[in-house]
Amino acid sequence: MKTITKTLTLLVFLLSAATLYAEEPRVRPDTWARPIINTDLKNWHRVDDKVYRSAQPNAEEMNAVESFGIEEVLNLRNLFSDDDEAEGTGLVLHRIPSSAGRMTREQVTEALKIINDAKGPILVHCWHGADRTGAVVAAWRMAAHGWSAEAAIDEMVNGGFNFHATYDNLITLLKGLDVEQVRRDAGLPARP
Repeated sequence: MKTITKTLTLLVFLLSAATLYAEEPRVRPDTWARPIINTDLKNWHRVDDKVYRSAQPNAEEMNAVESFGIEEVLNLRNLFSDDDEAEGTGLVLHRIPSSAGRMTREQVTEALKIINDAKGPILVHCWHGADRTGAVVAAWRMAAHGWSAEAAIDEMVNGGFNFHATYDNLITLLKGLDVEQVRRDAGLPARP
């Protein structure tokens, strides 16, 4: 009985200490991507008027994406196309095979070019919509919106998209981007 009491006392002490040192809850900035609710598509968010992000849509979800007004889809998955899922829709499909652990500046630049050239709203996705998608959206924030790397990475990591910290290479990639060069290579207009 004494052991249980000591264990419970220690547990209460540790929980109290953790609460004392916990950060204040953070209010989600208005500039961060907004979740799209009332849908089964996981991790679906509106980034801006042109860009949406999500996890891998299935066939039913591709129809929902199209009915939402999205016209194009950029798939970042390495070994998976959207051909079957998008069959029967009018969605324009793009694909950049990539790996979260080995994503390159060239792949990010190509993704930004596709986004920039899209004729209407575009959905960017990978398997979970967290890591590869997060890196491309962060680069879009930096190149198209003028965000700092720190602000874009903050949204990617802390925005509730389930970023996996094991892919710290994506943070390194974003911090090392020559944003002006990427902007030029992707055909984005120069920032004032």
